[in-house]
Amino acid sequence: MSAHLSYDPSDAEFGLSVAGYATDAMEALFCAEQLHTLLEKDEGHLIGRIERARSGLYRYADYLRGIIGT
Repeated sequence: MSAHLSYDPSDAEFGLSVAGYATDAMEALFCAEQLHTLLEKDEGHLIGRIERARSGLYRYADYLRGIIGT
């Protein structure tokens, strides 16, 4: 899945500040243990992060459809 994500430094920085390791857009959405932590430390990047994760999921789905031929 990560091969299909667009990378942004804010995702890695968020992971470092919240979980102690760099994350991609998808991991960054789920690495905080509490929702309020995600919202407090987000610094205004949440919508872009969600859009990058969504786009990556669509690209991954297209890739899988290509493999199985549907």
